[in-house]
Amino acid sequence: MQGGPPPFVICPRCATVFLGGRGYCPRCGLGIGIAAHSGMPAYVVRKPIAPSDRDRWFGAQRMKTWWRRTRAGLLVTAIGLGLVWVPWVSIVGALFISLGSSLLFLGARSSARPHQVAVGLAFLAFAIGAIVITFLLGAFLLRAFQIAGRESMSALREDAWTLQWGSLPGTGAIALGLVLQVNFLLARRDRGILYGLAALLVATAYVATVLAEPEILALGTTVVRTGPVLDFLSRLSVYRIVEAPAYLGLLVVYLAAHRSSIGLAARGEVAPLANTH
Repeated sequence: MQGGPPPFVICPRCATVFLGGRGYCPRCGLGIGIAAHSGMPAYVVRKPIAPSDRDRWFGAQRMKTWWRRTRAGLLVTAIGLGLVWVPWVSIVGALFISLGSSLLFLGARSSARPHQVAVGLAFLAFAIGAIVITFLLGAFLLRAFQIAGRESMSALREDAWTLQWGSLPGTGAIALGLVLQVNFLLARRDRGILYGLAALLVATAYVATVLAEPEILALGTTVVRTGPVLDFLSRLSVYRIVEAPAYLGLLVVYLAAHRSSIGLAARGEVAPLANTH
């Protein structure tokens, strides 16, 4: 084994296995050296050498990629917040928020550990909220399908009540997610506004639920069919307009965070620094 190249080398930084001796890790760019030890193969991995320009370049590129995802996530989420409260297009807004939260999750490593943890928890909160709301809506539609053409719309009152009131915890989880994923990207003095808007969102969701109860009580003798069911769900969505101030306020907060991120990038400060102020 004395004199030939080793069968493989293990990078001490990222544990990537690759062929050869001296050179750079193909994954993280770490410089790999050669050292000989008596009684051991001539080719072994030595301690990491000092970062080279190549190492710093690879690190900077990764950081820029993560930070671009964060900035894109802020912008896409802001678009979703501007649409999610609008009747008949709220599903489009929800899709934008979902995409934006995914980008923020993928770019979380652009910032410090607290932001990374917060974004992970936000992703979990969004998942819980989406599961709750989707499950309740699915249960309502399944019940309507089961009795379609045989019973009247009044038979759906209990299911509609469960859908309305059961969705409140899901809205609360979504509000929590919206706070967590941007909390550490804002200056401390601005976070109070964020918390207040999240509380306003939960409060207005409760108001919308109360206002929609007459629609549930008005379900009458019309036979359950696709048209009446969709019309009922459309009328319920109209009451979500009262949530507009909270969503539009959050939209402004997300746009402000995105604008700040552009300024940081222009000054060469890749990682967000607002959480230190």
